[in-house]
Amino acid sequence: MSEPKRLRVFLAQEQPRIESSPHPADQHVGRQIATVRVQSDVSQDQLARSIGISFQQLQKYENGASMLYEIGRSLGVPVSRFF
Repeated sequence: MSEPKRLRVFLAQEQPRIESSPHPADQHVGRQIATVRVQSDVSQDQLARSIGISFQQLQKYENGASMLYEIGRSLGVPVSRFF
């Protein structure tokens, strides 16, 4: 008789909680994107299409949802490292 196969249980590591509101650094970058876009007389739809993303995704970026701060923090580097 063969032994029953053992089930392997993997415990997921607890993910750090992401704050519900964007970090001020992300908000600043989003405002700068929106400011330059408006000064260039480009609509959100036009810019989104030109860079290959949805209008809704561009809105998220302009509202500070880029998560650069959180990504940098998770990688242990300052946001400036990405530029």
